[in-house]
Amino acid sequence: MSSGLSKATGGFLDYQRSDEDYLRGIILFGVNVASYKFALGKSLLELAAQGHEAIPLEDLAVPFSRHICKHL
Repeated sequence: MSSGLSKATGGFLDYQRSDEDYLRGIILFGVNVASYKFALGKSLLELAAQGHEAIPLEDLAVPFSRHICKHL
């Protein structure tokens, strides 16, 4: 279908999620006081301040663990 509709979803729009969509989902869904949200946010801000634009999971693990331990 050339109109952007997907047969597999019964005609609903075929939507490709972006990285921003995934981050928005993490923030919007789930408990607002969840410790992981604060730790993830602080970790991403810390790594972004160091000039990182893309962060592999391995690089996120150490600051995330540190921030989640501080938060708990």
